[in-house]
Amino acid sequence: ISPDPSDAYFADGLTEEITASLAGVHDLRVTSRNSATVIKKEGADTQAIAARLGVGYVLEGSVRKAGDALRVTAQLIRADTDEHLWSERFDGALSDVFGMQEEVARSIVRILELHLNPDEDRRLASRPMDDLRAYESYLKAREESLKWSRDALEHALDHLALARARVGENAVILAGIGYVYSQFANMGLYDRDYLALAEEHARRALELDPDNPEAHMVLGFLYQEGLEDLDRSVYHLDRSLDVKPDDPHALTWYVIALSLAGYNDEMSAAAERLLEVDPLTPMSHGMRGLALQIQGDLEGGLAKMEAWSRSSPGGDAPSMFHAHALATVGRRDEALTILRREFTSEAEEMWSFLARLLRAALEKDPAAMDAVMTENFRTKADRDLQFAFFTTTFHALAGRREETLAWLRSTVDKGFRNYPWMAENEPWLAPYRDDPDFRAVF
Repeated sequence: ISPDPSDAYFADGLTEEITASLAGVHDLRVTSRNSATVIKKEGADTQAIAARLGVGYVLEGSVRKAGDALRVTAQLIRADTDEHLWSERFDGALSDVFGMQEEVARSIVRILELHLNPDEDRRLASRPMDDLRAYESYLKAREESLKWSRDALEHALDHLALARARVGENAVILAGIGYVYSQFANMGLYDRDYLALAEEHARRALELDPDNPEAHMVLGFLYQEGLEDLDRSVYHLDRSLDVKPDDPHALTWYVIALSLAGYNDEMSAAAERLLEVDPLTPMSHGMRGLALQIQGDLEGGLAKMEAWSRSSPGGDAPSMFHAHALATVGRRDEALTILRREFTSEAEEMWSFLARLLRAALEKDPAAMDAVMTENFRTKADRDLQFAFFTTTFHALAGRREETLAWLRSTVDKGFRNYPWMAENEPWLAPYRDDPDFRAVF
């Protein structure tokens, strides 16, 4: 409720910081900032919010920022009785924001009669940086990095460069830069060596703060994408989740890492946790759907993929996964309807490549498959184990034995080792399971 609407990033940033502080208390399950943002836009009442999110308490409040003056109000409400358990108003300068954040978090811990261990107590008292202007730039960068576009990521780097110029080498800022670079790679952009830049900044952040959760999350992603060591990926994501156990970004990459490494029970638990803490983000349903498919529940996986796609109209990844899930249960015509409707261009985005490859495989059109398999596609698929495995199974669906085995060998050589998925539950590999060349890959 600031005079300048462009200050909304500050309220969202404050929400994220308080959410992260409370999520670091292991006795609490805290809904993610992503789902909270959905609720904010809808303006539901407290009991409706609690019912949708499956929570017992709701924290709400407001931020007013005018120049260097800051007012923060907060109240904790018990959902089943609508009782206001605690409320407070904080007035001060912008420089007081970290103290306000800490006091809100500690008040909630106190009201709920929770006990902090020494690490949790230390984290609540920690300050990301001393310079408040640098902190504002950091919050603006966080807002931009969530928009999933090249321009937004470039803007995020600009904001982080301003923050770095003010405070120098800072673990939070360096990890933020590493995260932005990792997202360039995650979008399939390789005009610069974004993977190396992400790794450089994440490792520098860990030199300054060995427990920095975002730096560990970045490395967890990189060990899936370019460094190709799934056990190191799982290790770094474990380290990230030790500090921020309910972080939806880390949990998403954790589900993927566990799925690639073949830790299927742990993957299922992580996917359930992600859906609990971030139920209103469509991708949470996609990750749960992936876990169900890998464990052989193709119909359950389809239901979750359909929910993801329905909540993300026009999205390349959810549309591709929805079509893929339909095809795995034999609903070929419905899958093709989606693929023909949603993927009509020759876009260079990776999910579009995969969708066109799946369409050609379903249509049994080897020439169309070869047309999709450009050098650009192959480069991207070679960098990503998930893409490489999809490429393997789509060739299997089309009955292309030699291409299937070649991509399977390449995928396993790069570190993919979910052997139960390949040997038991992936339906399109079933015709190859008695093939001695297939068995030799394991």
